[in-house]
Amino acid sequence: MLERGCRLAIGIDGERSTMTTMVLREFRLAHLLHVGTGFKVATSREQVLRMAFRNGRLSVTNIDDGGVIAAGAPADLLLLDWAALDNDRLRADADVLGILFARATARHIRELIVAGRTVVRDGAVLGVDLAAARAEVVGQMRAGMRDSAVLVSILAACEQMLAAHFEPACC
Repeated sequence: MLERGCRLAIGIDGERSTMTTMVLREFRLAHLLHVGTGFKVATSREQVLRMAFRNGRLSVTNIDDGGVIAAGAPADLLLLDWAALDNDRLRADADVLGILFARATARHIRELIVAGRTVVRDGAVLGVDLAAARAEVVGQMRAGMRDSAVLVSILAACEQMLAAHFEPACC
């Protein structure tokens, strides 16, 4: 599709996909799945980053103004701790994107800025009392469980049936 000029996008969604845990691994996976065969590179790291930052934004907002750092551009930035990410480089000419794609994880994220506002700093989501939110959700779930005795009574059987369904039939 890239060879034909299609603009492809990478997006992160689902219950386990959050910026601070999965996005860097998703870049790596997308590149590995589409890199090519042998020494022929079909999809470059630069193309993968464009799919995420420029085309990903376009696919969600339908506004083609993202993916660049420039005056007046949307200020969404992911800042990494490069000293921690690249603490053992032996050669000055090492490929920076290669290091990013090979090593970057959530522990390297220092700051996430969205629309010009810092929302994550040093692994903590700002503006959210995580302990209070968790306590409220757990309390609501426990209250709901007390009111749903029939559901609670069949949960163990449902879990066993789901596990049996997804277990492979052979080795």
